[in-house]
Amino acid sequence: MTSISAEFLAPDVLRRRGLTPSSIQHLASGRRPADAAELARMRVDHAGEWAFVHTFDEAEPDVQDLIRKAMVFGDSAVASDAIEPIWRPSAP
Repeated sequence: MTSISAEFLAPDVLRRRGLTPSSIQHLASGRRPADAAELARMRVDHAGEWAFVHTFDEAEPDVQDLIRKAMVFGDSAVASDAIEPIWRPSAP
């Protein structure tokens, strides 16, 4: 999870990480942008607010298999680096 206005979530650079606008989910609304234009608007309207970055589609059987294997691996751990937000949205 990160700020929706994080530089690596800019619509024109998402592809570098294999992401699409719908890979991003705005935490407060639960909404995933349908396209780059909507993501750009969300980044302005909700600058500094939290967003999830979905890297896997958990509905895909191959991904489900990967998750199962990871969870039973002897050295795996489930953790979070969650923190209280300390930045404030910048003015447009």
